[in-house]
Amino acid sequence: MKIIVVGATAAGTTFAAKMRRNKKDAQIILLEKSNTTSLGACGLPFYVGGFFDNPHHMIARTPEQFVESGIDTRILHEALSVNAKDKSILIKDLAKNQEYSESYDALVIATGASVAPMPFSLAEGVDIYPLRRLEDGIRLHEALHSSTPKHVAIIGAGFIGIEVVEGALKLGHQVSLIDGAPKPMANSVDEEFQNLIDEELNAHNVKGYYGSFIKAIDQNKSIILENGQRISADIIVWAGGIVPATMWLEPSGIAMERGVIQTDRNGETSLTDIYAIGDCATVHHLVLDKPFYSPLATTANKMGRFLADHLAGVATGDFTGMMGSASLKACDLEVVRVGLSEGEAKRHGVSYQSAFIEDKDHTNYYPDAQKIWIKLLYDDTGVILGAQLAGKRGAALRGSAMAFAVAKRMTIKELGLLDIPYSPPFARTWDALNVAGNASKLK
Repeated sequence: MKIIVVGATAAGTTFAAKMRRNKKDAQIILLEKSNTTSLGACGLPFYVGGFFDNPHHMIARTPEQFVESGIDTRILHEALSVNAKDKSILIKDLAKNQEYSESYDALVIATGASVAPMPFSLAEGVDIYPLRRLEDGIRLHEALHSSTPKHVAIIGAGFIGIEVVEGALKLGHQVSLIDGAPKPMANSVDEEFQNLIDEELNAHNVKGYYGSFIKAIDQNKSIILENGQRISADIIVWAGGIVPATMWLEPSGIAMERGVIQTDRNGETSLTDIYAIGDCATVHHLVLDKPFYSPLATTANKMGRFLADHLAGVATGDFTGMMGSASLKACDLEVVRVGLSEGEAKRHGVSYQSAFIEDKDHTNYYPDAQKIWIKLLYDDTGVILGAQLAGKRGAALRGSAMAFAVAKRMTIKELGLLDIPYSPPFARTWDALNVAGNASKLK
């Protein structure tokens, strides 16, 4: 069996490594456009902020290590097109500037996503810092660590933008955060948690500019908003989102929506013997029971592993699915979401009820008890559909518990009586999760 894998980041490398273990005799060709494999790009905001110093710590496995494991790894090789009828792929060797064709029995597309284009005019010569590749991280690291503190403007108040905020503050910079949405993290969490994040950023003197899109950036690095406001900056970071890296596939006829490859629950595309995983493709939603787009490292890694088992005949059933579980550190605030948010439930026409509570992470008499906020979404029978949590301590770990609760269709009643480990430094006798379950009532 000859398998070509296009893309050597989370999904592609996880698939290739697991497939090699499953099928010792399979011919596996791993193509990568850059010269880096297995980059943990989620670490980039923390690297640029100086939380660790060696960027190569984000590389889990080098090209040489893949070759040693028996995988034909070709860096600086770009996939140009696919001929599904002939089961071949056109490839360009970027180092030699030569094109060649390679046949396949199975093709796995794991090209991930690219930085979204900037939807505003940019004066010639103005340097903007994206953050997607290793080279991006090294450039921004150098800029943020150079000489005196500067004014850093971060465009995009999503996961990456807010994570860069903390690093810039740590290095002594003045920070502005800009987004066309009304609040930070508007596309990921509900309004209660958007407000908590906004309050936390304000407490750290981050100047937020929300609700107006950028019109232009002029030659003086002045950011001009559509509402007329101007924001001057020394360093401008572009964290305005991503787009699937799939333009090269458009002539192939593969089914896509807004550039996202459409797959079934096992990663199969509309073209025979072609599969797609990671940030370029849909994945099955555990709660909605249909495909959705979840460009997260956890999704990419798990789908890569499953697909390798599926193609090798090791998997015994369909992929159970993901549910958009994600966490964020917004300065000192932990924020977690699992399952459906209220906004997602509305968009997908899911009937739900909700409860929102404020509690403490441990007993009042043990020092330094911190507030914790929990929101539950549940259906008319009490089955939990989603949860969001925030707090200075303990929210992330409780979010992991809620991921299990949602995946296993736990009810609010079961959560209210769940036997959660207790000790005064860690929880109350009725943990905040118990309180959230008991505060959730069926109407």
